[in-house]
Amino acid sequence: MRLWFWLILGGLPLMIYPFLLVANVMSLAGNPSSEPVSLVVQLASQGFLWGSTLYPLVYIPCALIAVLCSFGESDHIAVRFAFMPILYLGAVIACFFLWLATSS
Repeated sequence: MRLWFWLILGGLPLMIYPFLLVANVMSLAGNPSSEPVSLVVQLASQGFLWGSTLYPLVYIPCALIAVLCSFGESDHIAVRFAFMPILYLGAVIACFFLWLATSS
């Protein structure tokens, strides 16, 4: 039961992914600011943009491994793999809030 909860929760962001991908590609392709930007702001912004762009490359393998492990006797390993995309999303969201906090 927990396995499917984490897989569904981790899969929900994929519903808005096409819109996010367009915005991220436009942001990544834009011209850099002419003003000097601190390293923290640069790392947070790039971490968010690249992290959210590459999310399907994290979710899909973890979901496949979790489902394959659930067929065997290793349910605890399946739940751990299903929870990994949630941890990844937490790191991406942390980058976003760090970017907001330091860019003003």
